[in-house]
Amino acid sequence: MENTKAIILQKIDGYIVNCTLYGINKEVENLLTIVSEDEASQEVATLFVKNYSLFKADGLAAILEKIIHGHKGLALVNGALNPFFRLAIFKGSVDLYECYMEEAIYPFLEDKCEDEKYEYYNNLLCEATALTNLCFENYKIVRKGIHFNGAMPSDRIGFVLMAEENYEVMNNLYEHFNAIIGRRDILKHLDTLQGN
Repeated sequence: MENTKAIILQKIDGYIVNCTLYGINKEVENLLTIVSEDEASQEVATLFVKNYSLFKADGLAAILEKIIHGHKGLALVNGALNPFFRLAIFKGSVDLYECYMEEAIYPFLEDKCEDEKYEYYNNLLCEATALTNLCFENYKIVRKGIHFNGAMPSDRIGFVLMAEENYEVMNNLYEHFNAIIGRRDILKHLDTLQGN
């Protein structure tokens, strides 16, 4: 069977959905034979965005680490505009951010002078701040009784029932809240790296 871009991305998506490490780099290599590092980085980061949840953050960080180890160029393409960096900021994932910094940025900056490090961290901070501000513009107020209903009594002591659509609203609130906290922590860390 021919390895078309869609088939390869579907295979990579399967690894990400199941948080499977073994075999993902082979598929990333296959992807790199038909697209540029820039496009591959964007495509893989898009799959992470689609499949990210706080529950899976640790597993996805392990996959990102594996990909970066196998293909460091994917993590360094476009500097502060790198899709993996933007992914971590967009999702507010400290796990993905720490993985990205430890596996790609710190080694890349290791032999750079202090001015170059400062400039690079400043670019990362500026991009993270801009993305954070963009994310804030998309949040909407969610009110109990309007956007979701409260819990309903259950026959079991200590349990309540919740409609499925209400569960989705609550789960989204949980993800958004934790993303806000994650972005705050990432911005603080980037500010610290600049010496502020």
